[in-house]
Amino acid sequence: MTANHGTRARYVRGKCRCDACRAANTAYQRDRARKYWGVRRALTRGDDLDFLRRQLKARDAVLAASDLPRGEVRGRRDEIARFLELIDDADAYREQLLRVAS
Repeated sequence: MTANHGTRARYVRGKCRCDACRAANTAYQRDRARKYWGVRRALTRGDDLDFLRRQLKARDAVLAASDLPRGEVRGRRDEIARFLELIDDADAYREQLLRVAS
């Protein structure tokens, strides 16, 4: 059974492109972008970035040594890697802002 019209599920799974389903998908994408950029802006403070980077690397080391199933560990470690990439992006963005401001 497909989802109702006016939902993102119908847009994605049902391939519906009516105005209501397109509007639902657009709202989802807009919200997702706001969250991403909000996190990125929040991470532009250098001390927070260093602290978060250390915490994530420590968590990654614990996961690597754990007895959890490989698939679960891989998924969590992949998520940590994505966060570390985001931190590196934010760190570069912060450096760029500091150069422009000076």
